[in-house]
Amino acid sequence: MKRNSAFTLIELLVVIAVIGMLASIVLVSMQGARQKARNAVRQDNLAAIRQALELYWDRYEVYPPRTSESNWCDSSIGVTSGVGCAPNPAQSTWAANSDLQGLVTEGFLAQIPIDPINTRDYYYSYEPDSAGQGSPICIRNSCRYSLCARLEPSASSYCLNSVERGP
Repeated sequence: MKRNSAFTLIELLVVIAVIGMLASIVLVSMQGARQKARNAVRQDNLAAIRQALELYWDRYEVYPPRTSESNWCDSSIGVTSGVGCAPNPAQSTWAANSDLQGLVTEGFLAQIPIDPINTRDYYYSYEPDSAGQGSPICIRNSCRYSLCARLEPSASSYCLNSVERGP
C-alpha cells in the first residue's frame, strides 16, 4: 500500500495561522520603531533649523522677523493669524511668506524641512518674538524664538528656544 506524504488541510491552516500571528507581532513592534525614527528626524530637522537661525543671527544680529504682522504662528502646514499654530485647511509645506524663507534665500538652508507626517497633528512651528525686551533693536526685530514639533505617540511638544540676546 502506497502512502501519501502530503500535508492535510488542517496542518496547512495551522501553519498559515501561526505565520499570520507572527507577522502581526512583527508589524506592531515595527510601528514603535517607525515612531522613534520619525521623532529622531523631527529632532534633527529642528536642530538644522536652529543652526541656520543662529547663523542668521551671527550675520544680522536678529532672528528672522515676522514677514507680516498677521503671522501669529508660522508652521510647516501654513501661517495662522489667530491663536494656535494649525491653520485650517492645512497646507502641505511652509507658506511662501513664511518667516523662515529668509534662511533659504540667504543660503543658510537649502530648503525648510517639514515634519515626516506634516498634518494638523504633527508639524513644525516657528514663533519669533520681540516683546518684552529692552534693546531698541530687539523691540523692532526678533531677538528670540520658539521652534517646536510634536513627538509621537503621546503628541508631547519638543521645543528649541533661543537664548534671549541683545545686540
